[in-house]
Amino acid sequence: MNHLSEEELVNHVYGDGADAIGTHIDECAPCAQAYAELQRDVAELRCIEPPEPGEGYEAHVWNAIRYGLPAYRPRRPWFSTSGSAALWPLSWFAQPVVRRVSYAALCAALTAGAFYAGRHWDRPGARTETANTKLATPQPRQPIVVVVLGDHLDRSERLLVELKHADVESADSIAAPLRDEARSLLAANSVCRKNAEQEGSDPALKSALDHLDHLLNEMANQPGGLNADSIAKLRQEMESDGLLFEVRVLRSRVRNGHTLIGNRSTGGTV
Repeated sequence: MNHLSEEELVNHVYGDGADAIGTHIDECAPCAQAYAELQRDVAELRCIEPPEPGEGYEAHVWNAIRYGLPAYRPRRPWFSTSGSAALWPLSWFAQPVVRRVSYAALCAALTAGAFYAGRHWDRPGARTETANTKLATPQPRQPIVVVVLGDHLDRSERLLVELKHADVESADSIAAPLRDEARSLLAANSVCRKNAEQEGSDPALKSALDHLDHLLNEMANQPGGLNADSIAKLRQEMESDGLLFEVRVLRSRVRNGHTLIGNRSTGGTV
């Protein structure tokens, strides 16, 4: 037979147990003894009753705290109409300094806000003038062209580095990637060359784009595809023209904020 736990006995003492627990206690001697001991322990516990406050308790508490409280002094607002009308201006100077400064700051803020709103009031003539000014001012396309050029020079430099360090013995595995990248760069290089011709760019940029166009054409349209001999020949041509060095210098100038488009090159020459 399973005996009752201490928690079940406690619940039964306080009347929270089930009827089955009482039946078990009647049939089980150890549980009945434990239940009787628990009842004696609970009976010995006495709840401490709080003492009743004596006579004059409220007055005693008030006398203990009254001297620590600030005295209440009702104040009449400065805008009150009571009293003599002749003394009304004097009430302004009777206010604390912080309040007077706050009123003055509020008046100054309202005045400044009204002045600002008057200066920027939406007038039909001003709106038309602003619209005409925006239409007359050409929108610069220079930053977009520079970003495209910088990206093209980055990709071209990576391709030239791959060509310089290409393993001729494994030409069959690198020929297709080099050719595909060259075809992609050839289209972008044509766009950059066209922009350079229209905008009147730095001569060094035009020269580098022309050399790059010739090399990319050979890589993309090599008869029979790229092989060990053609890769070695393209590498020699690139090194003899100094094309990799040109591209690196131009890319560095674009990254440092120099302008190469529009015949406004700054920061030295290549």
